[in-house]
Amino acid sequence: QPARGVSLAYLQTLCDKYPNETLSHALTVATALSPPPGPLIDILPSEAVGPATRYVILAQACPLVDLVACIVAFEASQSSKATTTNFYYLNLLCECTHTTYPSPTRLCELFTSIGTVVVVFAPWADTHAPAPLTRAWCLREIDASLSSKADLHCVVPPRLANVIPDSVRSSFLWAPQLVASIDVRTAEENSPLLAAQHVTARDADEINKGVQSYIHEWFVQTLLALAEEACDAHLLFNVATSLSVFGKTDLALFLFEKHREMTTDITQPGNHHHHHVHSVDWFMAQGYMSQNNHQEALVCLQRVLDDQTVKLGSEHPDIAHILVEMGDIHFVNGDSQEDYARAAALFQQAATLRENTLGADHPDTLDARTRAAAMLTAIEDAITRELTEEREEKSGRGGDIEIDESGGRVSAGEGGEGINVSDHSMSLSVSEAPECDTAVLVDAANEQAVAMNESEAMEGEQHHHHQQ
Repeated sequence: QPARGVSLAYLQTLCDKYPNETLSHALTVATALSPPPGPLIDILPSEAVGPATRYVILAQACPLVDLVACIVAFEASQSSKATTTNFYYLNLLCECTHTTYPSPTRLCELFTSIGTVVVVFAPWADTHAPAPLTRAWCLREIDASLSSKADLHCVVPPRLANVIPDSVRSSFLWAPQLVASIDVRTAEENSPLLAAQHVTARDADEINKGVQSYIHEWFVQTLLALAEEACDAHLLFNVATSLSVFGKTDLALFLFEKHREMTTDITQPGNHHHHHVHSVDWFMAQGYMSQNNHQEALVCLQRVLDDQTVKLGSEHPDIAHILVEMGDIHFVNGDSQEDYARAAALFQQAATLRENTLGADHPDTLDARTRAAAMLTAIEDAITRELTEEREEKSGRGGDIEIDESGGRVSAGEGGEGINVSDHSMSLSVSEAPECDTAVLVDAANEQAVAMNESEAMEGEQHHHHQQ
């Protein structure tokens, strides 16, 4: 026997009669004189009952007016597909919920046979979370519908249409945190026996993963729709940042660029939008870095540096943080003396600034100095590689490069003379470069290379003279 559902006309009549009640309370009042031994649907008028074509997931606290409004809104969005009258399967009507709940197997059978599932996002808690995402039974229903490959839709009542944009406007972390908080183990539970039954059938971690993944994508689509309608820079910025947190970097970068265009003429100091320009460039830099687009990331960070230097002053600790970020990009993307020299200059500048503002022994100061020292070592290694490759090319022997770390020698291969790196150590150190900049480091590195070449040339002449 196919699952039975109730018509929208009956629900609307019930809503008109009990406008301020939940479905549960309305049904309790309506059947108080003669409650049936089985499901309430058994005593409804025959014209109000038919084969279920929609499964409705809702919390017991959902106001009847929101239930009806969500169904009406959903059907309006599906109007081009509507060919027959729809009947809605609701547990409170269609199951004998005072004695039992559908088993996991029964749920999957229902979703498979009905095919379309509507989740009513009402009411909303003080934490701005829709009730179904805080109720264990609703989470299991959502999970079962996903497992059954049903057509799942989440609908917000029209009267609560501003809840999502207001929540996003208040914090760009609202949606990501809401998704992360979904947990069937800590959600409100009506029946411990029911919980044990369903968690045994499907692990709680699997339920959480499936529901979180679906709600994650639902929020992404909802945020994109919100961005199309956003008419203020603050909301657009928070939408873009939320998408960035959700891992949608391309979409976030597109919206950040749109935000920059929106705020082009209103970014003078003192304007309430000004701080967003710094934030946008910072988040765009993070997005470009995640895409390994280091050049664009540096462009964005340079704008942040310029903006914050004007706003905070060149000696503010936040400037050091930006310098370290820029240095990290040069290091990660670097493969030459020049790249490492730029990174070392930025790290040294950050270290000096932090020493002046935080103290020489502050962990952040020591961190910047350690990074600068590491860059100088990288420069020395780069010089060694270049000289070894040059020697390989000149010798024409094409042997493998062998490095004797204990002896500090680099061999060019069989029959080739080694380079004693320890005899040509770098003369640069962090303490000797208080005003470390790129030009100084590059010049010093080049001088070091010339000195090593001259030394090798002298060794070669002495070797040739000895042979004669």
